[in-house]
Amino acid sequence: MGPRPYRRRGHTDRRGGRPHGGGDGRAGFGDGENLDAILDASTKVDRAFRAGGDAVGAATRITNIPGYLPIFQDRNLTEIAGRNGRALLGDRGALEAGFMGGSFDVGDLSHLIPVVHPFATGTKGHLHTAEFCVTDYEAAVVLPAKLMAMCVIDLLAQGGREARRVKCEFQPRLAKQQYLELMQRLSHTFPRSPTSAPFR
Repeated sequence: MGPRPYRRRGHTDRRGGRPHGGGDGRAGFGDGENLDAILDASTKVDRAFRAGGDAVGAATRITNIPGYLPIFQDRNLTEIAGRNGRALLGDRGALEAGFMGGSFDVGDLSHLIPVVHPFATGTKGHLHTAEFCVTDYEAAVVLPAKLMAMCVIDLLAQGGREARRVKCEFQPRLAKQQYLELMQRLSHTFPRSPTSAPFR
């Protein structure tokens, strides 16, 4: 089995702070390229937290809350979006982003239905921060709207032939019940009690 990229990040809830980076160690997020990576790393990180608490005689309580699943862009929708991006901007209108460490709610959807998540330029600053802002309205808002409209037209033309093809050829990674069971599996709490007096 090849490498399974995983990233664990700190969290801070300070106003204007980054919910996906930095932090004081009280909470964290984990991103993975696939479910196996997420489940494997989550188990190891929890074990490390428990071991750290036991080592100093501290009580450790770990609450795991399911986050976003890794995103899988549908091949057919990606081709449609890429074709329309090139129609708008030439070759620079359809660039491959490669693996991303970030998470989106569309990642969950991508396990159940075909999705595509194009990215646009025209902004500066890190996502989810007070510094994030639009610097080019045309690139950040107008062009993405045109791209979406063009994709919708392609999907619905000729009685929705392309939309039916995309749906027919899509192979879901999870059935609805499997997804619900996974969310239950990822949501749990580990209560721990001190085993000895803390170090002084």
